Amino acid sequence: MIEKGTKWFMTALLILGIIASATTACAIAKRPEISPQLGHSKGVYSVAFSPDGKFVLSGSDDNTLRLWDVAAGEEIRTFAGHTSWVTSVTFSPDGRYILSGSGDNTLCLWDVVTGKEIRSFAGHANVVTSVAFSPDGGYVLSGSGDKTLCLWDVVTGKEIRSFAG
Repeated sequence: MIEKGTKWFMTALLILGIIASATTACAIAKRPEISPQLGHSKGVYSVAFSPDGKFVLSGSDDNTLRLWDVAAGEEIRTFAGHTSWVTSVTFSPDGRYILSGSGDNTLCLWDVVTGKEIRSFAGHANVVTSVAFSPDGGYVLSGSGDKTLCLWDVVTGKEIRSFAG
């Protein structure tokens, strides 16, 4: 037979266990949902947020770029066209365009809405390791394994200047 003090103690432990379980359940419910993304089939080399922070862009060893909705955790679009790994990605300052650099020695300019390639910039003798837009979006800059930086006109696609380093 259980003594009165022991019965009270066991009841208190049971109540504390129920409270702890409820508290844990509430804490788990408040955690953000983790959404693993399985879109790329190989390693990811570069990521960038859109200017408004609503989207994320990733560039991969599978030769593609992928656009993701941050809030929904879902892939929106795949950009395919490079013939080698995508080493660097960025958004234009207005968020309407994407720029990518690749192991195929080129940069590509993409339309975010349609997913289509607008133009390719060729001129580097080695992998394009880094890409960036000018603040006004009128120029792009690329860095390469060939030890050069190239400044390009976005509208014409022509190289304006090369910087050897």
